[in-house]
Amino acid sequence: MKSKVMIEARDGLVRERLRELLSHAEDIEIVEGAPADAVVVEASGLDRLSPREREVLALIALGNTNKAIAQQLGISAHTVNAHRVNLMAKLDLHDAQAVTRFALRNGLIPL
Repeated sequence: MKSKVMIEARDGLVRERLRELLSHAEDIEIVEGAPADAVVVEASGLDRLSPREREVLALIALGNTNKAIAQQLGISAHTVNAHRVNLMAKLDLHDAQAVTRFALRNGLIPL
């Protein structure tokens, strides 16, 4: 799931600098065909996740249970489940298979 972000920059130099900076971001893709005074990018959604949610996402994608993730991270299974619910809602994912596909597409786990 990718979200679109439009950054308006009326100054040509500012617009080009934004394009340059955004072109190096791993989870952002510049969308061509934007209006002349804007830079439009598509983000994978990783930018909406906290660092802990990213950790939990990767561990879910690797097939770990909430209990196993809790033990690895030193947190409660209840907290892991809260992270799971939040990250799946933020990314509009509905099951563990979708989480795994997302993690693979975004380089969070090895193929």
